[in-house]
Amino acid sequence: MSKTDLKNLDGHIKVELVLPNIPEYISLARYSASVMANSANLNIDEIEDIRVALSEACANAIQYGCETCDYYEVVMELQEGELLITVTDHGQGYDYKQVKEPVIGEQVGGFGLYLIRSLMDNLEIDSNIGEGTTVKIHKLLRESNGTEKSTK
Repeated sequence: MSKTDLKNLDGHIKVELVLPNIPEYISLARYSASVMANSANLNIDEIEDIRVALSEACANAIQYGCETCDYYEVVMELQEGELLITVTDHGQGYDYKQVKEPVIGEQVGGFGLYLIRSLMDNLEIDSNIGEGTTVKIHKLLRESNGTEKSTK
């Protein structure tokens, strides 16, 4: 049920995973993201942030998006200046604009998107009722002086 494709074209690396909606398979996505982040020379803290953000996106896909489907997709792209991770489910979708920021200490759960936003440089959500949800997580690659890294 899991498929991995690796393509390396002019400094652009792309890994595509099709994962069953079983939580134990999240580790496969995390490992793949770690390998890509390591190849971009990110430090251990950045790699762990990516792993946590990706885990949250995958857990959301399984919990909320895979109620009516058996799988979800993770695409990781190491391209000029950034690592882009896309998690797509083909579930019911939702109105993400209605999701409120969690209140720490007043609720259990609901921190996934908040955590992703906190750890990554950008988060995009595209969700349509009846069609599913796509979450795009961006991690900019920077040199130690703060300038963008090149992946070439």
